[in-house]
Amino acid sequence: MPTFFVGVHGAIVVLVALFGLLFLLNPCGGGDLCLGGVVGVMALGVAGLGAIAIAIWQFRRRASPLFVLDCVLIAVLGSIALTMPGGPAALQVFALQLLVLLALLGAAIAGRAVIPHRIEAVVTLAILAALATQRDAGGIGVLIVGLIALALGWSLARTAPSSPPTAEPPPATS
Repeated sequence: MPTFFVGVHGAIVVLVALFGLLFLLNPCGGGDLCLGGVVGVMALGVAGLGAIAIAIWQFRRRASPLFVLDCVLIAVLGSIALTMPGGPAALQVFALQLLVLLALLGAAIAGRAVIPHRIEAVVTLAILAALATQRDAGGIGVLIVGLIALALGWSLARTAPSSPPTAEPPPATS
């Protein structure tokens, strides 16, 4: 049974895969510089990593791979999504902005799943710090996004009710 958590990350994986296929089907995009094939293969690789991360969540209940993926997507694609002009590629720009918004939501709910596990949270921070040294992985932005998302996840985990509310109404008093 798919959950909201899996649904959000599944939508991210599907959008990234669709971008990859789009770039593979039209590698040059009508421009002089033809990098679309490389971008398409990289996007399909990211989608594959996302699918593996979803499987890790399903079988081991570890959200850190999904959290790192969300943070990298936000750091790398966030500034691109905000600065791209509309024009003939307005649908692709909208899809990219939707992808970033889904990654923001995914990072918050994945941060909520990572934060209760202290060792997983520390390892996740170490991975984000290592990725911060890589310019192509989002640079320092990935660490900043990760810290904000973990803080938001911590806040969400603290404010969540400890037990689900019961369906019974309280007893009537006369």
